[in-house]
Amino acid sequence: MKAVTPLVLVVIVLIQAGLFIANSSSTVDEMTYLQMADAALNRRDRSDFAKKGVAPLPVIVEYALPVLNDVSNHAHAIFLARAAVVAFAAVPAVLIVYFWMAAEFGTTAAAVAAALTALSPNIVAHGSIATTDAAFLSAALLMLWTLARYLEQPRWNRAVQLVVAGGLAFATKFSGVMLFGVAGIVCLFVDRPAQPVGTRLLRTVSLLLAMAAVGVALAWNYRPIDGLLSQLSHQRLGHVGYLLGHRSSDGWWYYQPVALAVKSTYVELIAFISALVAFAMLWRTVIVVRIWCIAFVMLLALSMLSHVNIGVRYVLLLIPLVLMTVTAFVATRASRSVALAIGVGALASQLVVAVGASPRYLSYFNGLAGGPMNGYRLLADSNLDWGQDLPAMRQVLASVSAREPLAAYFGSAPPDTYDVHVWLWDIAGPQVKTRADWIVISATYLDGLYVDNDPFEAFRAIEPTARPTPTLFLYSAQRPEVKAALAQAMARRP
Repeated sequence: MKAVTPLVLVVIVLIQAGLFIANSSSTVDEMTYLQMADAALNRRDRSDFAKKGVAPLPVIVEYALPVLNDVSNHAHAIFLARAAVVAFAAVPAVLIVYFWMAAEFGTTAAAVAAALTALSPNIVAHGSIATTDAAFLSAALLMLWTLARYLEQPRWNRAVQLVVAGGLAFATKFSGVMLFGVAGIVCLFVDRPAQPVGTRLLRTVSLLLAMAAVGVALAWNYRPIDGLLSQLSHQRLGHVGYLLGHRSSDGWWYYQPVALAVKSTYVELIAFISALVAFAMLWRTVIVVRIWCIAFVMLLALSMLSHVNIGVRYVLLLIPLVLMTVTAFVATRASRSVALAIGVGALASQLVVAVGASPRYLSYFNGLAGGPMNGYRLLADSNLDWGQDLPAMRQVLASVSAREPLAAYFGSAPPDTYDVHVWLWDIAGPQVKTRADWIVISATYLDGLYVDNDPFEAFRAIEPTARPTPTLFLYSAQRPEVKAALAQAMARRP
């Protein structure tokens, strides 16, 4: 089992990632990162990284192959970048969960926690998209694992591992500086509390400074300090977001709890609720749980203070943390037969949900929230519609024999690359719009996000002719109510 289980976990990740990649187009951020990598590697222009607050490590690693080989086809370039993120981020994240849990609680508990993580729709989706999110998830898990190992045996070689892992996390995502806070709290208040405060403080400060130095060194050519300041400014100033039918640039303190509530699987919802008990019961006896608890509380608290509310991907780390914690609780507090029954039931439930969500993992919403087709009423952007459904758009337009389709498509990928031939809303003139025979609107635009004057408001009251995916709304332009809505949209946004 020890040798087979990791292989099975890798296969699970690869199958799901393959299904997602084969049935999706590139997302908005992937287009941005492809351009940034091209500028950095081919023209030595790294300025956008600092301006946009993007840490360089995952972007360069994921996009190096298509950029350095001058892959001109956009879809092929994104495929190669996604293959890299699966290999270097998604697979390692699941394996870290497995090997960490195996060392602490045995291989059975490890297999359950890692499989639940591998089957999580949110993990699958963002582990298959070439952005910084999955890379940060694996880097954060690695950093927390090395922190736990250092606490167990505070030798110099483990301190070096912790420092390197902390630096990697920072160079993967500048918000990874949050993990420095976790390490600081753990080293000050959990690690050898009997030692004098001055000794613990000196050791903690030394470790944090070393982590910061490694992180800055790894990102040095990309002006990491400016990038961190840009990221902090972005978090403070905010970013227009959508929640429960409302739009705001300031965000909502409860955004991430709501997003997790509607996008978590049933097993994950139970884990989030049970985690409170598990943290309390295991706090005194299991040191690693203290690390998970501190990381969980700090990340959730910071997310509730943030004014950038655009995706559950920002708190992706919370999912494996609660799954590991609750699995550890069951493994240590329940009888073997009860623990086995709970594990089998949880895995069966998670598997059923994962199969049902395939291949549109990114648009997953649980049944309590009304399912994926109701998701646009609750959230938008990377929680649902990130421009990933061009293949589905091609299929539905072919099925209705569309001659001159008009698309208000939320995405930056060139539609022609995916064999989608449409007039794009922002490019088409009034004459083209009025003679369109079919109209496709992305869910994010239908929600009024990222478009001025909410031009598609009237379409929200119209039943679409077809909904091929949770992100696409197809309307026949021959319908009188659609013609009226189109006229209103053109008046608001010519």
